[in-house]
Amino acid sequence: EEQVVAEAITCPKCHKFTSEPRLLQCLHTCCKHCAEAELLSGAEHVAVRCPQCKALTPQRASELPPVPYVSRMRDWFVRSNGQSGRCEECSDQKGRVVSYCKECAHFICQDCQNLHGKMKVLASHIIIPARDYQRVLQCQAQSLNSSAPSCRTHALPAASYCETCDSLHCSECCDVEAEEHVTKSMEAACNERRTQLEADLASMTSHQSAVQDRMAAVNALEDKIRIQQTLIGTVLETSFAELVTKLGELKKALLYSVDLDAKAILAQLEREKGHVELKVKEMEHVSGTCERCLSYSSAHEILALARQLHLGMHECCDSIELVTKATAPLTPLILQQPCGDAILEVCRSHIDQNHTPDLAQLVIKGEGIRYVEVGAQTQFTVHLVCASGHPCVERQAVTAEITYLRTGAVITAEVTLCSDLGSYVVRYTPGVKGQYHVSVKLNGREAPVSPFYPVAIAPCKDYSSPLFVLSVEWAWGVACSANRLVYVTQNSHGTVQVLSKEGKQVKVLCQKGQKAGYLWYPTGIAVNKQGHMFICDGKENGRVQKLSERGHHLAMYGGLNNPCGVLLSQSGLLYVCDKKNSRVVVLDQELHLVTTLGEKKNQLVQEGDFCHLQSSNTDMKAPHAIAEDDDGLIYITDMERHCIHVYDGVSSSVVRVITKPPSVREEFSPAGVCIQGKFLYVSDIMLNTLVTLLTTGELVSMSGGFGYNTGQFYTPQSMALDIDGYLHVCDYGNSRVLIF
Repeated sequence: EEQVVAEAITCPKCHKFTSEPRLLQCLHTCCKHCAEAELLSGAEHVAVRCPQCKALTPQRASELPPVPYVSRMRDWFVRSNGQSGRCEECSDQKGRVVSYCKECAHFICQDCQNLHGKMKVLASHIIIPARDYQRVLQCQAQSLNSSAPSCRTHALPAASYCETCDSLHCSECCDVEAEEHVTKSMEAACNERRTQLEADLASMTSHQSAVQDRMAAVNALEDKIRIQQTLIGTVLETSFAELVTKLGELKKALLYSVDLDAKAILAQLEREKGHVELKVKEMEHVSGTCERCLSYSSAHEILALARQLHLGMHECCDSIELVTKATAPLTPLILQQPCGDAILEVCRSHIDQNHTPDLAQLVIKGEGIRYVEVGAQTQFTVHLVCASGHPCVERQAVTAEITYLRTGAVITAEVTLCSDLGSYVVRYTPGVKGQYHVSVKLNGREAPVSPFYPVAIAPCKDYSSPLFVLSVEWAWGVACSANRLVYVTQNSHGTVQVLSKEGKQVKVLCQKGQKAGYLWYPTGIAVNKQGHMFICDGKENGRVQKLSERGHHLAMYGGLNNPCGVLLSQSGLLYVCDKKNSRVVVLDQELHLVTTLGEKKNQLVQEGDFCHLQSSNTDMKAPHAIAEDDDGLIYITDMERHCIHVYDGVSSSVVRVITKPPSVREEFSPAGVCIQGKFLYVSDIMLNTLVTLLTTGELVSMSGGFGYNTGQFYTPQSMALDIDGYLHVCDYGNSRVLIF
């Protein structure tokens, strides 16, 4: 028996008598400091590990409940082995222990025992000799080593269940239990509780089945709603497509009607023209000596004047009446002239005074207006228009001066008269790539429509020898201004570097951030004539910003998902590639929405018992960069569709799609794009090459490849042309901008 008690009061950790014993969840005990030593702490839990069975108690050592009876067992064991015990009730604790009070749970001396008998409050306490308490300690020790249910108060094996207290009681509790408490045997209580739990389990199972049925009904209803929503969307899209089709048909019918009216008007004009020409031929053969008739030469000049003025012919063959009718709106004095020669002289005077070429009406047409090819003869036509709006028939002194802007060298220009009235052809051959100054002079005075600045280009076919290499870290977007500055976005730094063509840094604008005027991940950039910058700010910011030439915030348009390329068109509109939203947003220069290009057109596709929406293969999926040609066509690269979409900038309709050239075996992944005349420059981000195409899609050249040396590329991105026709390419992975 003493061995059982000794095991119960010995700590399994330090193998000494327990000091400040604590009860674990497994009903084993140990010292408080031993429990702290066995504390396990982690990111998800804090627990104390039992030194005996290794079970975990999810509490801290300071939160474990104390076990006072183990302390008393320890004290009793010490006293029973020859050491004197001390009274726990006395204030000085010097009295010798003679008995034990069950209610106080203390060992008391003889004086305290006598005090229990004298005081009414303590008279009801049960006092037993200290040696008889050994039996209680042995039972408690046995309960500590057993897994059977035990009493909460004494830790003894449970003997009954009290319904009033809702707890298990041992034999010690039964001795002092009040009469009004209702108790049952352990077996009866267990059977009753088992029956109640089974009933509760059956009820919960039935409730769970009802909930599952309700959830199944909700899921079925959700599927029906989703199908109806899909069908409604399909019907709306179909209705919209039908409406667009009807509008297109009405537009075609209206254009056809207008075309018919125009054809009828032209036919009427042709008939009147034929009638006039017939009368002219008749008048050219007028002869005779009548006073009112003119000689052949005079009639010829008068008829030439009539042709020049586009005046109607009188039915009468009388040439004087013809001239009178022709000149009457101009000067009424002609009607009073009796002689045809005098009338002709007045007409000549009128031509000299009022039909000199009007410089404001000078018109220049031809191929050599914007782009010309180096080494190839080009020409443009100068049309002289009189104040009345008709061609000038008299020969004028037309000259042209063509100067190469970079050096000031003058190129010889040849001016010849055309067969058309009032038209002159200017021919010249540019010998060097770059911008030229063309000035047209009429009788020594410069025409208001000039000068203009054509650019001589030589299409890039070999990218192995760039003219300049600008070192810029994480160069993504590039733009060139009219004053020959190069703007480069650094998307990892959130800044914009402004450089000269030779690579000298002029200034650095902006800084990384998410406020207005700050950049988080700048990509595409465009610059207008005033020096204002339009910058795509991707990732978290998802916007395009308008900044001043000093980097101050002017306007912003948000709601974009990874915007990339940006284009400032000839009409002044801003095109922004909204890549993740699979569209191109069209804005004005104050960043107000105008329209969008490439919105997805989904169609309902049935697969088995399910339907889903599938986008058309012709839709735009990942627009990356954008450019415009001289005819106003918009070219948009699509990296995931592996093609270039061509849109009409006026009607916003698809003109054509440029796919991989037949001679290219690998996958075509166009990123940057730039257009110069009839040549289309594209950077392939997967093959790390630069491709030169015609705007119709035919391959001209393809060079480059992955690498870090000259003539090699590592993820080429945006491209831009300056006013001199030089091509700028952002070599993103190599942190540089190449100029060809």
